[in-house]
Amino acid sequence: MSLENGASHASGSGSSSSDRVVRLSVREHRQDGERTLVLSGELDLASRPLLDVAVSCVQRRDTEALVLDLSEVAFMDSTGLHGVLAAKTLCAAHGCTFVLVRGPSQVQRLFELSGVIDELPFRGTPALAHSEQLDAAGWPKAV
Repeated sequence: MSLENGASHASGSGSSSSDRVVRLSVREHRQDGERTLVLSGELDLASRPLLDVAVSCVQRRDTEALVLDLSEVAFMDSTGLHGVLAAKTLCAAHGCTFVLVRGPSQVQRLFELSGVIDELPFRGTPALAHSEQLDAAGWPKAV
């Protein structure tokens, strides 16, 4: 499954050359009872509804774990942060494991500044996300 959201936004000058398209895309990967949602683009007020639709999959009985991969998120505001926290709450309500794959430094900084970083279950990088070689905190094990 792949979902995409695009909306045109003007910078205020009235010129169409200053318009930009803000997008969020969501790619879904399923393996057994685990669903990974790879978010790409900007997670903000305009794109939050797309996240909510994608996360609603946890209401199905065949979803045992939801992984939100934030590694391709270029920007996230407080509405996006609230969406991530709402996904965690929805998972808890449906007995589904919730895991995050770390985002770029600016996304991780939002979690730090908000004071929620220690309350969220992060695990390794996208390439290692499905690996058995992670420690309890989600970091690659030293070999």
